[in-house]
Amino acid sequence: MSFDKPFGGGQRQVHDVSSLGIVCANCGTAVAELPFMPTKRMDGTYGKIFCRECNRNRAPRGNFRNQ
Repeated sequence: MSFDKPFGGGQRQVHDVSSLGIVCANCGTAVAELPFMPTKRMDGTYGKIFCRECNRNRAPRGNFRNQ
């Protein structure tokens, strides 16, 4: 499966990570595909990874409001 890039430019590569046993940090759903290949941290975890739905619903990082 592949995701369309938001501003054109073709398809984004998707990595099958189902064999890594990654679950969403928010809802606990198994994550099978990611648009990047995660790497393990020194503590042996992959850090916080979110499923597609939870990632979509997260607030954007940073302060994008006009001040």
